[in-house]
Amino acid sequence: MNRKIAQCPIPLYSLKNGEHEFHFNLSSSIFTDNHYDDIHKAELDATVSFNKNSAIMVFHFAIEGKVTVTCDRCGDDFDMPLNITRQLIVKTGSSASQEEDDMVSLTAADYELDAAPYIYQYVALWLPMQRIHPVDDKGKSMCNAAVLEKLNSMHKEKSHDEQYIMDSSRGYRI
Repeated sequence: MNRKIAQCPIPLYSLKNGEHEFHFNLSSSIFTDNHYDDIHKAELDATVSFNKNSAIMVFHFAIEGKVTVTCDRCGDDFDMPLNITRQLIVKTGSSASQEEDDMVSLTAADYELDAAPYIYQYVALWLPMQRIHPVDDKGKSMCNAAVLEKLNSMHKEKSHDEQYIMDSSRGYRI
């Protein structure tokens, strides 16, 4: 069985009891390795902290940085800042490795935890469904102005039949 090399290894069984903190700097490779094309570039700093004193530990993830995504409105790329905090419960000494939403069980053979898949998942799920350039200090969209102008010029009035179909789907008629 080929085991993937851990990108963000946390050596659980070699750590003494007490507070521990690990820092990871992650780039785009965490997303490209998983064939996730929504993020074109990433600069992430992740801090994973936990207290090792029993078979059940609560891991605290703090992920900051920025990811480059494509604007759904104008098609240009832009940097989206992120600041994510999440928790993961890790149970050691289980008879079988298991994963649930916010909990993972490790066997004695699992001597380390790779934080990279969890960081990947937290960032991918954090992204909004619709990604649009933010507005500037004056409330003006930072989208590509030429593209917005072209989109506005392409907007056509709906025919009476199209308007009726749209309005009837809402349950009322104009």
